[in-house]
Amino acid sequence: MMLKVYDLLRSLGWYIISFIYDLIDGLLKIIKQLNAFDIINTLSDNTTFRNLYTGVMAIAITLFALFIIWKFVNKLLDPDEENTFKNIFTEIIKCGVLIMMSTFLFVQVSNFSITLANYTGNIFESSSNATMSDTMLTMFISYNDSYKNSEKFNETKSISELVKDGSFDSDELYLSKYVTKAKIIFADDKDYKYDINWIMAVICGGFFLYSLFFAGIMLGRRQIEFLFLFSIAPIVFATSVCNKQRRGAVIEQLVSLALQSAVVMLIVSLSVMVMQEINTTTFFTNNFMNITTKSLLYIGCATFILTGSQVINRFIGANVSAASGREQLMSLMGYGKL
Repeated sequence: MMLKVYDLLRSLGWYIISFIYDLIDGLLKIIKQLNAFDIINTLSDNTTFRNLYTGVMAIAITLFALFIIWKFVNKLLDPDEENTFKNIFTEIIKCGVLIMMSTFLFVQVSNFSITLANYTGNIFESSSNATMSDTMLTMFISYNDSYKNSEKFNETKSISELVKDGSFDSDELYLSKYVTKAKIIFADDKDYKYDINWIMAVICGGFFLYSLFFAGIMLGRRQIEFLFLFSIAPIVFATSVCNKQRRGAVIEQLVSLALQSAVVMLIVSLSVMVMQEINTTTFFTNNFMNITTKSLLYIGCATFILTGSQVINRFIGANVSAASGREQLMSLMGYGKL
């Protein structure tokens, strides 16, 4: 009777763990898809957006003409003004080229960003085709010591193979039992073949899932920010005659957005690669200390995804980490309460 209760509890526990680690694999695929999404090309056939962008270009050209007139009039009225006619002509050419080439520029940057993100995401792909959940789950599953030392121990497949091919889940091997010599009289009293570290599996998987979730939010926000910058760039370029800082801010933000997705994919891919190597490394002969060490390293990788690299953040000029997505979500929650 007690075995049925234990079976129920183990099944519930495994459903929770399986759900968490399936979500991890799903989020990794979603993050890759978010980076591969070409939002400008997708909206190119949208009539409303095309009309909006046509209107933006018309406004930009009008403002550009007004700024040209204003700069010449201002120079004629104030001959001592620091901008010479030569500088004004040079600025007009620069801004005019940027306005006319803004669509081409953003399309090329978008394609470059997608290519770079795909490269950084695929360069660390596992050659064994093992998923992230397979790699992590294998660490938290081990054979019962009594079973491993018994005459019944005769497994044709390793735990990693059982987890990888899905039979550990589909065949409910987490409920598999064996009868020891001490309990052979009582057939109902059996021991489970596998020991599962339930607590560490949930903690590590949950924290890694938490990090990936906010990384996905940040990448989703990046797509909208990129589209918004694309929409307003012609107007900014048109009003930046003799104002290098204004158009320079657009270029800097464009470069930042182009590199953000690649950096996030690099951080995630490096973390996945390190976690796969951690799983194959033995730090201690003591099983508890070994699993604890690996779990701490797993959480460290998840924390790196969550916080990102301060060096990269300073180089790009933006918070390129999952924490950026978390901050946006917290802001929305605060606004909702108001």
